[in-house]
Amino acid sequence: MNSASQATPQLSGERESPAVAPSIEEIVDQIRRIESSNGTKGLAVTCKLKGLSNDYGYNPPNCYPEGVDREKSMKRIAELMKKYTLEETLCGYNLGFNHKNFQDCLNQSEDFPYLRDFYSI
Repeated sequence: MNSASQATPQLSGERESPAVAPSIEEIVDQIRRIESSNGTKGLAVTCKLKGLSNDYGYNPPNCYPEGVDREKSMKRIAELMKKYTLEETLCGYNLGFNHKNFQDCLNQSEDFPYLRDFYSI
């Protein structure tokens, strides 16, 4: 194989979302793995100590009754997927669309591995 065929495709307009996009449920399950290692780190642990939940990084630092965080995340992802590519949706969910590093997320820079983490799971 030549090096051109091994090059990683660029995002931000040059890479299309997968031909068969994952379902909203699959996307949210991946987000849970990235955001909290399936509820075992970060905000998820803080919320569990309060008897609440936020395994999806939804609207931090808020905690929700069990299951509400998933419902809210699914609703938000579904809304975003109507307007944006999968990559834009994920970066927007993670950083916010107006974040100064939004483009770095789309370009999978070393400092913003969210997309790389999403695709590697």
